Amino acid sequence: MKNERGITLIELLVAVVISGIIIIPLLTILSGSYTRTIKQGEETQLMYFAQEVIEGIRSEGFVIGTTPTKYWCLNNSGCESSENSSIQYDAIVEVSSFPITFNVISNDVIEAYEVIVTAKSLSNNLSTELVTVVVNTNNE
Repeated sequence: MKNERGITLIELLVAVVISGIIIIPLLTILSGSYTRTIKQGEETQLMYFAQEVIEGIRSEGFVIGTTPTKYWCLNNSGCESSENSSIQYDAIVEVSSFPITFNVISNDVIEAYEVIVTAKSLSNNLSTELVTVVVNTNNE
């Protein structure tokens, strides 16, 4: 029995332990990367929702009292300014504003609003905020 070739039980156990020491940290790193990737995707979706609302405000103009202050959003169809209670939305976008004025060289005063758009996920605790300045298009 001196010339038998093969692996002893001790050698097999050592190989399994060494493999475990190498594989477990790699799996932990991959799992963390996957979790971060999912979270970043959700944050990006919230940014898209906020940007969509800002672009709508810029194209349609901003008037206090008539511009909606809350939008309900779905991942596959964007945002709408009226809520449908039968739909489970993915996010809510809230709009707040503060008046600001600019004095230009010709001594004209330009009225504008600092518009803050906050997108909040309804499935987790994520939120994002974008700020823009919209010139008052209301000619009173």
